[in-house]
Amino acid sequence: MLENILHENLNNLYAVEDNLDEEYFTQLEYCYLNLLEGLCNYEFVIDFCLKHNIKSITDIGTACSVQGVLFNEFDIEYNAINDSSRYMQDLFVKFTSYQQAHYGVNSVNVDKDSLAVAILSLGWNCYANREHRNHQYECLSKDFNDALLYIPKEEIEHIRKYFKCVKLLTNCKPLTGCFVYASNTQRYM
Repeated sequence: MLENILHENLNNLYAVEDNLDEEYFTQLEYCYLNLLEGLCNYEFVIDFCLKHNIKSITDIGTACSVQGVLFNEFDIEYNAINDSSRYMQDLFVKFTSYQQAHYGVNSVNVDKDSLAVAILSLGWNCYANREHRNHQYECLSKDFNDALLYIPKEEIEHIRKYFKCVKLLTNCKPLTGCFVYASNTQRYM
C-alpha cells in the first residue's frame, strides 16, 4: 500500500514536471526513488506509531520530506526539521510544521510529546563529528520525551548517556543501521 502511494505521487510529480524548476524536480524525483528503495524503514516507523497510537512525529533531517505523505495517509501529524528551505520540500506533503534548521546547531520549537524520528540523519559520521553527534543527542533528550532512531550500532552507547531508557528494536547488520527507541518516559515500552 505505501509503495502505491509513493508511485502515485511520483506519477503526479511527472505530470507537473514542466511547471517546476528543473533542479527542484530532479531533487524531488531522486528523493522519491531513494525512498522507494528504503521504504521498509518508514514502514517500521509507521507500524510503531500505529501500534502505540502515536498521533504526531517530528522528522529530523528529512531531505525533501517525500516520506511525509506516508504519515499523512495514516493521519499522523508530520512535523519536519531540515536544513534546506521549505521551497525545496515535496509539494504533496501536508506539514503540521516545517522548520528550516540544522538540528543541534539552530534552536527549534517542538512539541516534547511528538515522537522524534531520525533515519539516516542523526548518528552518522558523514553528517557530524563525535562532539557534534553527542550534542545532537543531548538536544534530542531535552527537546523530546521519546525518539525512534535508525543509527549505526556503535552509536547506541553514546545515546545511553542522554536517555533514561534505550532499547534496540531491530538487529544490527554490518555496514547498516538498526532501530533504537530512546526515551525519558518509557511510555512506548
